[in-house]
Amino acid sequence: MSIKIFTYYYTNNYGAQLQSLCLKGFLEENLKLKVDYAKYLPKKFLFKEIYSPMITKNLFRSYQFLKKGYYFSRWKKKFNLPKPKFNKNINNPLISIYGSDEIWNFMIPYFGFDPYFFGEKNNGFKIAYSASIGKADINKLNEVQRNKIKYLLNTFNFISVRDSNTANFVREMTNSDPFISVDPTLLYTPNILKNFINNSEKKLNKYVIIYGVVFSEDEKKKILNYCKENNLQSISIGYNNSWVDKNFICATPTEFIKCLSQANTIFTSMFHGIMLSVKLRKKFWYSVDPIRKTKISYFIDYLNLHSRLLCQSENLKKEFDYKKIENKLFDWIKLSREYLTNSINKSGLIK
Repeated sequence: MSIKIFTYYYTNNYGAQLQSLCLKGFLEENLKLKVDYAKYLPKKFLFKEIYSPMITKNLFRSYQFLKKGYYFSRWKKKFNLPKPKFNKNINNPLISIYGSDEIWNFMIPYFGFDPYFFGEKNNGFKIAYSASIGKADINKLNEVQRNKIKYLLNTFNFISVRDSNTANFVREMTNSDPFISVDPTLLYTPNILKNFINNSEKKLNKYVIIYGVVFSEDEKKKILNYCKENNLQSISIGYNNSWVDKNFICATPTEFIKCLSQANTIFTSMFHGIMLSVKLRKKFWYSVDPIRKTKISYFIDYLNLHSRLLCQSENLKKEFDYKKIENKLFDWIKLSREYLTNSINKSGLIK
Protein backbone atom coordinates (compact mmCIF):
# COMPACT_ATOMS: atom_id res chain seq x y z
CA MET A 1 0.00 0.00 0.00
CA SER A 2 1.19 3.53 -0.74
CA ILE A 3 0.42 7.05 0.44
CA LYS A 4 0.02 9.89 -2.02
CA ILE A 5 0.96 13.52 -1.25
CA PHE A 6 -0.94 16.35 -2.94
CA THR A 7 1.25 19.46 -2.88
CA TYR A 8 3.41 21.79 -4.98
CA TYR A 9 6.30 19.37 -5.15
CA TYR A 10 7.91 20.47 -8.44
CA THR A 11 8.82 24.15 -8.31
CA ASN A 12 11.87 26.42 -8.24
CA ASN A 13 10.80 27.74 -4.84
CA TYR A 14 13.12 26.57 -2.06
CA GLY A 15 10.49 26.44 0.67
CA ALA A 16 7.93 24.56 -1.40
CA GLN A 17 10.55 22.11 -2.61
CA LEU A 18 11.97 21.42 0.85
CA GLN A 19 8.62 21.10 2.64
CA SER A 20 7.51 18.45 0.15
CA LEU A 21 10.73 16.45 0.61
CA CYS A 22 10.53 16.70 4.40
CA LEU A 23 6.93 15.49 4.50
CA LYS A 24 7.69 12.60 2.15
CA GLY A 25 10.81 11.63 4.12
CA PHE A 26 8.96 11.67 7.43
CA LEU A 27 6.20 9.40 6.14
CA GLU A 28 8.62 6.95 4.54
CA GLU A 29 10.84 6.67 7.61
CA ASN A 30 8.11 6.43 10.21
CA LEU A 31 5.51 4.33 8.40
CA LYS A 32 7.78 2.20 6.23
CA LEU A 33 5.42 2.63 3.29
CA LYS A 34 5.82 3.73 -0.29
CA VAL A 35 5.08 7.43 -0.61
CA ASP A 36 4.46 9.13 -3.97
CA TYR A 37 3.48 12.59 -5.13
CA ALA A 38 0.22 13.17 -6.97
CA LYS A 39 1.73 14.47 -10.20
CA TYR A 40 -0.88 17.01 -11.26
CA LEU A 41 0.15 20.68 -11.13
CA PRO A 42 -1.62 23.54 -12.93
CA LYS A 43 0.13 24.79 -16.08
CA LYS A 44 -0.23 28.39 -14.93
CA PHE A 45 1.39 27.54 -11.61
CA LEU A 46 4.41 25.94 -13.29
CA PHE A 47 4.76 28.86 -15.69
CA LYS A 48 4.67 31.40 -12.87
CA GLU A 49 7.05 29.46 -10.61
CA ILE A 50 9.60 28.27 -13.17
CA TYR A 51 9.43 30.17 -16.45
CA SER A 52 8.01 33.61 -15.66
CA PRO A 53 11.15 34.87 -13.78
CA MET A 54 13.19 34.27 -16.98
CA ILE A 55 11.05 36.73 -18.95
CA THR A 56 12.62 40.13 -18.36
CA LYS A 57 14.23 42.91 -20.42
CA ASN A 58 17.31 42.61 -18.22
CA LEU A 59 19.29 40.03 -20.18
CA PHE A 60 21.74 39.29 -17.38
CA ARG A 61 18.91 38.66 -14.91
CA SER A 62 17.11 36.51 -17.47
CA TYR A 63 20.31 34.50 -17.90
CA GLN A 64 20.63 34.04 -14.12
CA PHE A 65 17.09 32.68 -13.81
CA LEU A 66 17.66 30.48 -16.86
CA LYS A 67 20.68 29.02 -15.05
CA LYS A 68 18.58 28.58 -11.92
CA GLY A 69 15.99 26.64 -13.92
CA TYR A 70 18.70 24.44 -15.41
CA TYR A 71 20.39 23.68 -12.07
CA PHE A 72 17.03 23.05 -10.38
CA SER A 73 16.09 20.68 -13.19
CA ARG A 74 19.30 18.68 -12.70
CA TRP A 75 18.76 18.67 -8.93
CA LYS A 76 15.20 17.36 -9.30
CA LYS A 77 16.38 14.63 -11.64
CA LYS A 78 19.14 13.64 -9.18
CA PHE A 79 16.56 13.16 -6.42
CA ASN A 80 14.10 11.35 -8.69
CA LEU A 81 11.32 13.91 -8.55
CA PRO A 82 8.72 12.87 -11.16
CA LYS A 83 7.81 15.42 -13.79
CA PRO A 84 4.34 16.90 -13.27
CA LYS A 85 1.33 16.07 -15.40
CA PHE A 86 -1.62 18.21 -16.39
CA ASN A 87 -4.44 15.68 -16.08
CA LYS A 88 -6.29 15.36 -12.78
CA ASN A 89 -6.54 11.59 -12.62
CA ILE A 90 -6.44 10.63 -8.94
CA ASN A 91 -6.93 6.85 -9.09
CA ASN A 92 -8.33 7.00 -5.56
CA PRO A 93 -5.32 6.17 -3.36
CA LEU A 94 -6.28 4.55 -0.06
CA ILE A 95 -4.59 7.33 1.94
CA SER A 96 -3.95 10.88 0.70
CA ILE A 97 -2.08 13.69 2.43
CA TYR A 98 -2.98 17.20 1.25
CA GLY A 99 -0.40 19.86 2.06
CA SER A 100 1.68 21.56 3.16
CA ASP A 101 2.01 24.95 1.39
CA GLU A 102 -0.74 27.24 0.08
CA ILE A 103 -2.59 24.49 -1.76
CA TRP A 104 -5.89 25.97 -0.52
CA ASN A 105 -5.21 29.56 -1.56
CA PHE A 106 -8.26 30.17 -3.74
CA MET A 107 -7.10 33.74 -4.49
CA ILE A 108 -3.79 32.98 -6.22
CA PRO A 109 -4.03 35.37 -9.22
CA TYR A 110 -2.49 33.08 -11.81
CA PHE A 111 -4.77 30.05 -11.37
CA GLY A 112 -7.25 30.71 -8.56
CA PHE A 113 -9.59 28.18 -6.97
CA ASP A 114 -8.79 24.57 -7.86
CA PRO A 115 -11.14 21.94 -6.34
CA TYR A 116 -8.51 19.26 -7.03
CA PHE A 117 -6.44 20.42 -4.05
CA PHE A 118 -9.54 20.35 -1.84
CA GLY A 119 -9.97 16.61 -2.47
CA GLU A 120 -12.43 16.61 -5.35
CA LYS A 121 -13.07 13.12 -6.85
CA ASN A 122 -10.92 11.49 -4.19
CA ASN A 123 -12.98 8.93 -2.31
CA GLY A 124 -10.13 7.57 -0.18
CA PHE A 125 -9.00 8.41 3.35
CA LYS A 126 -7.99 12.09 3.27
CA ILE A 127 -5.77 14.00 5.68
CA ALA A 128 -4.73 17.64 5.41
CA TYR A 129 -1.35 18.34 6.98
CA SER A 130 -0.26 21.93 7.61
CA ALA A 131 -2.29 23.27 4.69
CA SER A 132 -2.66 27.00 4.15
CA ILE A 133 -4.85 29.52 2.35
CA GLY A 134 -2.12 32.17 2.67
CA LYS A 135 -3.66 35.64 2.87
CA ALA A 136 -6.86 34.60 1.06
CA ASP A 137 -10.06 36.16 2.41
CA ILE A 138 -13.05 33.88 2.90
CA ASN A 139 -15.34 36.83 2.17
CA LYS A 140 -14.02 36.92 -1.40
CA LEU A 141 -15.56 33.54 -2.20
CA ASN A 142 -18.73 33.50 -4.25
CA GLU A 143 -21.61 31.31 -3.10
CA VAL A 144 -20.84 28.47 -5.51
CA GLN A 145 -17.18 28.32 -4.43
CA ARG A 146 -18.08 28.55 -0.75
CA ASN A 147 -20.56 25.68 -0.97
CA LYS A 148 -18.12 23.59 -3.00
CA ILE A 149 -15.26 24.08 -0.53
CA LYS A 150 -17.51 23.51 2.44
CA TYR A 151 -18.67 20.20 1.00
CA LEU A 152 -15.15 19.06 0.08
CA LEU A 153 -13.52 19.98 3.40
CA ASN A 154 -16.17 18.02 5.24
CA THR A 155 -15.12 14.89 3.34
CA PHE A 156 -11.67 15.02 5.00
CA ASN A 157 -11.04 12.60 7.84
CA PHE A 158 -8.50 14.83 9.58
CA ILE A 159 -7.43 18.43 8.99
CA SER A 160 -4.43 20.32 10.31
CA VAL A 161 -3.30 23.77 9.16
CA ARG A 162 -0.24 25.93 9.73
CA ASP A 163 -1.63 29.41 10.47
CA SER A 164 -4.50 31.25 12.15
CA ASN A 165 -6.08 32.54 8.95
CA THR A 166 -6.44 28.99 7.63
CA ALA A 167 -7.66 27.75 11.01
CA ASN A 168 -10.45 30.35 10.97
CA PHE A 169 -11.29 29.36 7.39
CA VAL A 170 -11.56 25.66 8.27
CA ARG A 171 -13.55 26.47 11.41
CA GLU A 172 -16.04 28.46 9.31
CA MET A 173 -16.37 25.67 6.76
CA THR A 174 -16.49 22.62 9.04
CA ASN A 175 -17.62 23.90 12.47
CA SER A 176 -14.56 22.23 14.00
CA ASP A 177 -11.19 23.43 15.29
CA PRO A 178 -8.26 22.17 13.22
CA PHE A 179 -4.93 21.36 14.81
CA ILE A 180 -2.26 23.95 13.98
CA SER A 181 0.84 21.94 13.11
CA VAL A 182 4.46 22.80 12.35
CA ASP A 183 5.57 23.15 8.76
CA PRO A 184 7.11 19.91 7.37
CA THR A 185 10.55 21.56 7.25
CA LEU A 186 10.49 21.39 11.06
CA LEU A 187 8.93 17.94 11.12
CA TYR A 188 11.84 16.06 9.61
CA THR A 189 15.37 16.42 8.16
CA PRO A 190 16.17 14.51 4.93
CA ASN A 191 19.58 12.86 4.68
CA ILE A 192 20.70 15.36 2.04
CA LEU A 193 20.43 18.15 4.63
CA LYS A 194 21.55 16.46 7.85
CA ASN A 195 25.25 17.39 7.59
CA PHE A 196 24.38 21.05 7.16
CA ILE A 197 21.88 20.99 10.02
CA ASN A 198 24.31 19.31 12.40
CA ASN A 199 27.15 21.70 11.58
CA SER A 200 25.15 24.93 11.36
CA GLU A 201 26.54 26.30 14.65
CA LYS A 202 30.12 25.11 14.16
CA LYS A 203 31.20 26.75 10.92
CA LEU A 204 30.39 30.39 10.20
CA ASN A 205 31.61 32.21 7.11
CA LYS A 206 32.05 35.94 6.68
CA TYR A 207 28.75 36.68 5.02
CA VAL A 208 25.07 37.32 5.72
CA ILE A 209 22.25 35.82 3.67
CA ILE A 210 19.38 37.92 2.38
CA TYR A 211 16.44 35.71 1.44
CA GLY A 212 13.52 37.63 -0.02
CA VAL A 213 12.99 41.02 -1.64
CA VAL A 214 10.65 42.90 0.72
CA PHE A 215 12.88 45.22 2.73
CA SER A 216 12.29 48.93 3.36
CA GLU A 217 15.03 51.48 2.63
CA ASP A 218 15.64 51.77 6.38
CA GLU A 219 15.94 47.98 6.71
CA LYS A 220 18.40 47.84 3.82
CA LYS A 221 20.55 50.50 5.50
CA LYS A 222 20.51 48.52 8.75
CA ILE A 223 21.64 45.37 6.97
CA LEU A 224 24.42 47.12 5.03
CA ASN A 225 25.66 48.99 8.11
CA TYR A 226 25.74 45.71 10.03
CA CYS A 227 27.80 44.13 7.25
CA LYS A 228 30.19 47.10 7.13
CA GLU A 229 30.70 47.17 10.90
CA ASN A 230 31.39 43.41 11.01
CA ASN A 231 33.29 43.07 7.73
CA LEU A 232 30.64 40.75 6.27
CA GLN A 233 29.64 40.21 2.64
CA SER A 234 25.92 40.53 1.82
CA ILE A 235 24.61 37.71 -0.40
CA SER A 236 21.08 37.53 -1.77
CA ILE A 237 20.07 33.94 -2.48
CA GLY A 238 17.38 32.87 -4.94
CA TYR A 239 16.32 36.45 -5.70
CA ASN A 240 17.92 39.52 -7.23
CA ASN A 241 18.56 42.45 -4.90
CA SER A 242 20.52 45.27 -6.52
CA TRP A 243 21.73 46.70 -3.17
CA VAL A 244 23.74 43.67 -1.98
CA ASP A 245 27.34 42.64 -2.68
CA LYS A 246 26.45 39.43 -4.50
CA ASN A 247 23.39 37.73 -5.96
CA PHE A 248 23.37 33.92 -5.91
CA ILE A 249 20.18 33.35 -7.85
CA CYS A 250 20.88 29.90 -9.28
CA ALA A 251 21.55 28.03 -6.00
CA THR A 252 20.02 24.55 -5.78
CA PRO A 253 18.03 23.63 -2.63
CA THR A 254 21.08 21.80 -1.26
CA GLU A 255 23.31 24.85 -1.86
CA PHE A 256 20.57 27.03 -0.38
CA ILE A 257 20.60 25.10 2.91
CA LYS A 258 24.41 25.02 2.95
CA CYS A 259 24.60 28.80 2.52
CA LEU A 260 22.04 29.39 5.26
CA SER A 261 23.74 26.97 7.64
CA GLN A 262 27.13 28.67 7.32
CA ALA A 263 25.93 32.28 7.33
CA ASN A 264 26.79 34.66 10.14
CA THR A 265 23.23 36.04 10.07
CA ILE A 266 20.07 35.58 8.00
CA PHE A 267 17.79 38.43 6.93
CA THR A 268 14.52 37.22 5.43
CA SER A 269 11.05 38.28 4.32
CA MET A 270 10.05 34.71 3.47
CA PHE A 271 7.95 32.22 5.46
CA HIS A 272 10.43 29.39 5.02
CA GLY A 273 13.29 31.76 5.66
CA ILE A 274 11.99 32.02 9.22
CA MET A 275 11.25 28.29 9.49
CA LEU A 276 14.73 27.30 8.33
CA SER A 277 16.49 29.93 10.44
CA VAL A 278 14.85 28.42 13.51
CA LYS A 279 15.57 24.89 12.34
CA LEU A 280 19.24 25.80 11.88
CA ARG A 281 19.30 27.77 15.17
CA LYS A 282 20.63 30.80 13.33
CA LYS A 283 20.75 34.42 14.34
CA PHE A 284 18.09 35.93 12.10
CA TRP A 285 15.98 39.02 11.50
CA TYR A 286 12.74 39.15 9.55
CA SER A 287 10.83 41.82 7.69
CA VAL A 288 7.09 41.65 7.14
CA ASP A 289 5.97 40.92 3.60
CA PRO A 290 2.23 41.79 3.34
CA ILE A 291 1.70 38.70 1.17
CA ARG A 292 3.14 36.45 3.91
CA LYS A 293 2.03 38.29 7.04
CA THR A 294 -0.89 35.97 7.79
CA LYS A 295 1.33 32.90 7.26
CA ILE A 296 4.04 33.88 9.73
CA SER A 297 1.95 35.54 12.45
CA TYR A 298 0.95 32.37 14.33
CA PHE A 299 4.50 31.00 14.34
CA ILE A 300 5.94 34.33 15.51
CA ASP A 301 3.27 34.73 18.22
CA TYR A 302 3.42 31.14 19.44
CA LEU A 303 7.19 31.14 19.92
CA ASN A 304 7.38 34.85 20.85
CA LEU A 305 9.86 35.79 18.15
CA HIS A 306 8.80 39.44 17.91
CA SER A 307 12.23 40.61 19.06
CA ARG A 308 13.62 39.50 15.68
CA LEU A 309 11.53 42.03 13.74
CA LEU A 310 14.07 43.97 11.73
CA CYS A 311 12.27 47.32 11.51
CA GLN A 312 12.03 47.61 15.31
CA SER A 313 15.56 46.45 16.10
CA GLU A 314 18.49 48.76 16.67
CA ASN A 315 21.14 46.31 17.85
CA LEU A 316 21.61 43.69 15.14
CA LYS A 317 24.47 42.11 17.04
CA LYS A 318 22.00 40.85 19.62
CA GLU A 319 22.02 37.05 19.70
CA PHE A 320 18.89 34.93 20.03
CA ASP A 321 18.68 32.51 22.93
CA TYR A 322 17.12 29.38 21.46
CA LYS A 323 16.88 27.83 24.91
CA LYS A 324 13.92 30.15 25.54
CA ILE A 325 11.83 28.45 22.86
CA GLU A 326 13.36 24.97 22.81
CA ASN A 327 10.86 23.15 25.02
CA LYS A 328 7.82 24.78 23.44
CA LEU A 329 9.09 24.14 19.92
CA PHE A 330 10.10 20.53 20.63
CA ASP A 331 6.69 19.83 22.19
CA TRP A 332 4.95 21.35 19.17
CA ILE A 333 7.03 19.25 16.78
CA LYS A 334 6.32 16.13 18.85
CA LEU A 335 2.57 16.82 18.82
CA SER A 336 2.64 17.44 15.07
CA ARG A 337 4.43 14.15 14.41
CA GLU A 338 1.96 12.31 16.62
CA TYR A 339 -0.99 14.01 14.97
CA LEU A 340 0.11 12.94 11.52
CA THR A 341 1.01 9.34 12.39
CA ASN A 342 -2.10 8.87 14.56
CA SER A 343 -4.33 10.25 11.80
CA ILE A 344 -2.89 7.73 9.34
CA ASN A 345 -3.12 4.85 11.84
CA LYS A 346 -6.77 5.66 12.54
CA SER A 347 -7.53 4.93 8.91
CA GLY A 348 -7.35 1.24 9.80
CA LEU A 349 -5.52 0.65 6.54
CA ILE A 350 -2.03 0.31 8.02
CA LYS A 351 -1.08 -3.18 9.14
